Amino acid sequence: MGVIRRLLKPLLLLFISLMNLKVLVWNCQGAGDRGFPHFANDLQRIHNISIMILLEPRISGTNADKVIRSIKFDRSHKVEAIDFSGGF
Repeated sequence: MGVIRRLLKPLLLLFISLMNLKVLVWNCQGAGDRGFPHFANDLQRIHNISIMILLEPRISGTNADKVIRSIKFDRSHKVEAIDFSGGF
């Protein structure tokens, strides 16, 4: 019985931490605007967002890199757009 408890405790903690996970998927427009990073950071701070997914069809390359650096998350991933047909 002790072995089962030792195995279940980390799973229970993982389940509890996943319940507190907040994900924002945002089809935003204007991510290249100067005020956008400040707004996104405020949104993350106020709502304690764990994962933020920004879909912006009109920004790419170095402009997208600047926005990503200015939004304060530990990690990021970018998919470049292919013309105006999308990136995936």
